[in-house]
Amino acid sequence: VAPVWLPDGDRFVYDAARRKTRERKGREWRLVDPATGEDAPFIDERAFQAALSTLFAAPVEESAESLRRFSFVSENEIEFLFRKRRIRYNRVEKNAAFVAELQNGEDPLVERVVRKSFPAVWADEKEQVSPDRRYVLSADAHDLLLRGADGETRALTTSGEAYAEWQLNPSQWSPDSRYVAAMHVDAREAGRVPVVDWFDMGAPAHYQSFPMAGRPSLRFSGAIIDVETGAVAPIDYGADFYVRPLTWLDDGSAFLAARLSRDTKVIEVLSIAPETGEARVVLSERTDTYHMFPPNFLFRNGPDFYLFPDNEQFAWITDKSGYRQLYVHRLSGGEGRQLTDAPYPVERIGGLDEESGRLLYTAHADPERPYDIHVMGVPLSGGAPVRLSEAPGQHSIEVAPGGGVYVDKYSTTAVPPVVELRTAGGDLVETLSVGERLAAAKLLAPPPEHFSALAADGETEIHGVIFKPSDFDPSRQYPIVDSIYGGPAVNHVPQTYDARVPFFGRSLTELGYVVVVVDARGTPGRSKAFKDVVYGRLGQFEIADHEAAIRAAAETRPYMDTSRVGILGHSYGGYFAARALLQ
Repeated sequence: VAPVWLPDGDRFVYDAARRKTRERKGREWRLVDPATGEDAPFIDERAFQAALSTLFAAPVEESAESLRRFSFVSENEIEFLFRKRRIRYNRVEKNAAFVAELQNGEDPLVERVVRKSFPAVWADEKEQVSPDRRYVLSADAHDLLLRGADGETRALTTSGEAYAEWQLNPSQWSPDSRYVAAMHVDAREAGRVPVVDWFDMGAPAHYQSFPMAGRPSLRFSGAIIDVETGAVAPIDYGADFYVRPLTWLDDGSAFLAARLSRDTKVIEVLSIAPETGEARVVLSERTDTYHMFPPNFLFRNGPDFYLFPDNEQFAWITDKSGYRQLYVHRLSGGEGRQLTDAPYPVERIGGLDEESGRLLYTAHADPERPYDIHVMGVPLSGGAPVRLSEAPGQHSIEVAPGGGVYVDKYSTTAVPPVVELRTAGGDLVETLSVGERLAAAKLLAPPPEHFSALAADGETEIHGVIFKPSDFDPSRQYPIVDSIYGGPAVNHVPQTYDARVPFFGRSLTELGYVVVVVDARGTPGRSKAFKDVVYGRLGQFEIADHEAAIRAAAETRPYMDTSRVGILGHSYGGYFAARALLQ
């Protein structure tokens, strides 16, 4: 369930077809009003088809079920792409209109992918329509372009070149569509690696920038560009910093960004003036070890930042107290105040319920199940946190813009996802979806067995899971495969229903193996001390921890044959698989 929130902040639309059957190809868009409990069809299908038929001057057979996504322009108007046109539909007046006229046979306001990403797991660079729908931010090979609703295109930047391009994805429109906060990444002095295109018969190779230890890194810079006047205000982010855009203030008076030093010891939040590009540090933290894994900072969730609706304060997560905890800072600067002080880590910030003054977030709040993630609430004015979720598993939330309700998705390795709508106080409003058990697929049964053991230091508790064959026979002995990742970026042990098969683990069980997955010391989700064990000593503890965990598990599980142990890893896990064979 992916809610599309109405402008009023608490009502939303979602696709109810997914909760009924996987065989259904279309969507069933329904409108939910938490205040009344109403869950009703969002669009009159016949009226929708009639309006589109009138607009295209020909019968339209597609209905609202064919819409993959849309956004709200107002309470009653939605905007969406249909047959390569951007269309606005009024569901009350039941009429439709093109947002822009065709230019050279194309809709100028339809976003296109203009650059492919590397590596391919990251999002391709796609054009961005301005909030006022007058322009599209685009790009050519090296520079940013601006395309108007009239189809005319002009250059916003002209200094880009190979390996020193103006980037489209990190760039952001200001809320009033006056400015573009543009990002430039210079990789000319960084390392390069050949990438072979195996889809071409000649298998040609091209070179991709790839920063390496001991070599110059990426150089980030930027500019605030006034799209009307063309005025450019350069931004100096400093040398040897990675930069992650955050957000604009609602009134467009400042652009916020975060920067992380290359050695990952310094992280800062900057407020940038659009007229001058001058950057002011509003938060600066230094650690003796490291703040974040750079790819997480740049490409995944990024720094844990939440701007409050007053645009004067923001919430921030840092582990400087020993665990990841919540702090509140003012954009004017100064010391922040600690909002939570718990013996477990905070996971993510959800949002603020303005009526109650409660900040919603998620945290590892169950000491008996330390990798479970629960919904929490804490008064912004200060006070004890309250756990709002009861069901075990990992909970992730999406808080309504108005803060009065949130959508909670949770599951375990044995229980399929459940999606619920709850009030900001945690009360159940409606169960939106209950996942199906895949009864026909032997590859997802039985669920893995969770276990804990002591790490190689004989003191630290670590956790893992064991996958068994679907025809498991406890009287047999099975060879063991250790499925490893081991890096500091992510946890590898599955904790949710849709993450139960790490790197072919279940497939190997069907070949007669028992597969073990362990999160050793140095992985996230625990304390700062647990994470920092491997700082400056990567590779020195992980294999030993995996060996200790497997031996401990086998002591009470005679079906595990420790004389036959293999190892399998991908990416960082590939490094550890090789290291395990050599050390």
